[in-house]
Amino acid sequence: MKNLILIASILLSSCANMPDFLMPNGYTVGTYKRMSVEQISSKIKTEYDSWDKITRYTAPKFDTWSAKYFMRGWKTDGQKLVKHQLVIPFSYGGRQWRFYKYADDSKRKLNMTIISREVEHCAGGSSCVYLETLGIDLTTKYLQSHKDTGLEIKVTAKGGYDKIIKVPAKYVQAYLSKVN
Repeated sequence: MKNLILIASILLSSCANMPDFLMPNGYTVGTYKRMSVEQISSKIKTEYDSWDKITRYTAPKFDTWSAKYFMRGWKTDGQKLVKHQLVIPFSYGGRQWRFYKYADDSKRKLNMTIISREVEHCAGGSSCVYLETLGIDLTTKYLQSHKDTGLEIKVTAKGGYDKIIKVPAKYVQAYLSKVN
């Protein structure tokens, strides 16, 4: 039993100290700390859809152990303003959906859209892995007012479960430099 506890504690401590290059799916907190605003900005994709006459901007995924997210924006030809959205895909296990219902930044509620809800898989009906993808609408003015401090947004679910998402200032600055 002692050996099992020792092995488990070693495995858990090694996960906490895992190098950035081993983190899955996107750039990590450590990677962003080492990157300049220009380097992050260079990773933002800009695509033009000539059929719908829309320019789309997609920032790289920001990956932490507790949440993954990215910024995206779009602008139709003839429009001056870009519509911005922080996209947060929450994947979690349990017996039921969390049903995220609102987002706020401690001063105001933010407009939130449920982009999708999916069951990723279930284990014999006792527990499933759910994926709820949320979009939080943000204005250019809002992003500019947070470019030096970053974003701190709390997302709350129906049962009272909440999660605070922190978006670093460099990420906001890089995104704004590309879309404006």
